[in-house]
Amino acid sequence: MKNQRVSLKMQGKSIKNANRIWISSPHNLGDFIAKIPLIRILKQRFPHCKIILAARAYVKELVDLVEEVDEFIDFEQFFSLPEDAVVAALKNLKIDVLIHILSLQNHIGPDVAKLAKSANVPNRIGNIKRSLFSLWVKKARGDLTHNICKKRIISGMHEYQWNLLALKFFGIEKKYGTEEITDLLEAPLPEGQESQFIKKGKFNLVIHPGSHGNAKEWPEEKFIELLKLLEGSNIHPIITGSTEESHRFKKLGEFSNITFAMGRCSLKEFIALISQCNGLIAASTGPIHIAALFNTKALGLFPMQKDIGADVWRPLGKGAMHLASSIVCSACIKKISDFNPKLCTCMQDIEAADVCSIITQWNVHESTI
Repeated sequence: MKNQRVSLKMQGKSIKNANRIWISSPHNLGDFIAKIPLIRILKQRFPHCKIILAARAYVKELVDLVEEVDEFIDFEQFFSLPEDAVVAALKNLKIDVLIHILSLQNHIGPDVAKLAKSANVPNRIGNIKRSLFSLWVKKARGDLTHNICKKRIISGMHEYQWNLLALKFFGIEKKYGTEEITDLLEAPLPEGQESQFIKKGKFNLVIHPGSHGNAKEWPEEKFIELLKLLEGSNIHPIITGSTEESHRFKKLGEFSNITFAMGRCSLKEFIALISQCNGLIAASTGPIHIAALFNTKALGLFPMQKDIGADVWRPLGKGAMHLASSIVCSACIKKISDFNPKLCTCMQDIEAADVCSIITQWNVHESTI
């Protein structure tokens, strides 16, 4: 109990010295975008602070559009070093505050808080839920000076709001609504040439059907139905995704009215395409959040499940919308889909006609401007 009292006392201290702040974001594009409001609020509170973002190398092109990030570190490369070298590197960075708020159950990679403690980083913010039955959890909690100590998914709280829970340790008690967060998300349009996939005089619609298994996906047959409904219209569908996904969705490339761009653009080119297109459709994955950054019309397709549904992960942007399934399929209820995701039919009841209706309204609105 003594250690617990010390931990609680340490949590009560408001962080005053925040000259150099490390923020971990070792996941995917959407996870980084969800931290942009946190980054910008910290910059507003501490205008002269330096924000160090540790993320996967492939998100660098997107990070470059967020001017509040002062320094980028390749998370995977940094922590591939021997432990003593990592500790030495952390010391050289002269970090005042380390924010590493991954949930314990989804913890990946190195024990960042422990390494930061060894490097004498004075303020270490994380999230470890209390457990009276797990001694190793209590030990891990000791590596933190400030513990959010919350469930990873909180009812009624968007992912972007969840990231802001760390602000209380800086004396920022304000509760940010999703509309206020939307104002913190806008990014400047990337400079460069117009995307090769854009057709002038058309409503250019990016359709991103895959997610590399990171989200529940709308079935391919639904996309086929949608493309049939769009035939003969002014809408130009651009199918995007990786080279690996191009084999899975090859039937979408058989339509004459589309551009099949899967595997044909780098992340930089993809970001430019999203910033220049008229609309985008995707599951709960990075592109839907990138579109929201540029106020591109974005339609997210979501399952009903609370932990991965629209309440937590819908895109926040002035042009963002979402449709959600109204069912949880029997395979997911019985947990069978955990072993074979192909058995999941949760997204089947989102109708192509409803998606088409939204796209048509977008097109009509664009044509009247």
